[in-house]
Amino acid sequence: MLDKKAAKKAAKKAVREASRKGTPNGLCLTCHGRPGIAVTLATGQQVPIAPVVPKRYAASVHGKFPCLTCHEAKARLPHAPIDREAQSYNDYLKGISVCSTCHKRAYEGFLHTVHGTVRELGDPRYPGCTSCHTTHAVKHTDTWTAADRALACNQCHRGAQTSFAAAATGHREPSLSWFAPTYLAERFLLLLASSVIAFGIISVELDILRWGTGRLRNRT
Repeated sequence: MLDKKAAKKAAKKAVREASRKGTPNGLCLTCHGRPGIAVTLATGQQVPIAPVVPKRYAASVHGKFPCLTCHEAKARLPHAPIDREAQSYNDYLKGISVCSTCHKRAYEGFLHTVHGTVRELGDPRYPGCTSCHTTHAVKHTDTWTAADRALACNQCHRGAQTSFAAAATGHREPSLSWFAPTYLAERFLLLLASSVIAFGIISVELDILRWGTGRLRNRT
């Protein structure tokens, strides 16, 4: 007879094996295909979970993968209680902690964008992967039209049009070969700010020198 630890291990292995055959997705959709589901964080905060639309997921770039590819921690049924902090669970919901396991380069680029900076500053409204790419209807960006990009931006930037979306640098930092005007503008502003600070410091030092010289002259 299996002990409790071995039983859990066997159950998890069985779920993974079934997942490879594609059957657990239907099991997951029994609950996650319906609206109205929410999870409760350790703080008591209720976080709603959007339902998965099977046809949209099947047509997405991830449609061939079973649910447990991204949600391996949810293999156990019933799911374990959520013990994440709000920021950590926010990362999970917005794809930061999930998508980065496969899309490391895009994730590292994201951290250096204005959106990544908003996250680092601790603003809970920061956009994550799913904010632009959706959760279960992800399309390859090569297939996005200008209207698709504008629609993604409009989720946060109300009134954003195709011209606004065209200025987005994506997950790469601007360079001379990628959004050169933005890169040059950033460097100009950096140089300008550095110059202003430098001239300010020099001005203060000259004032101090002038004051010190005056004091010495008065003594003599």
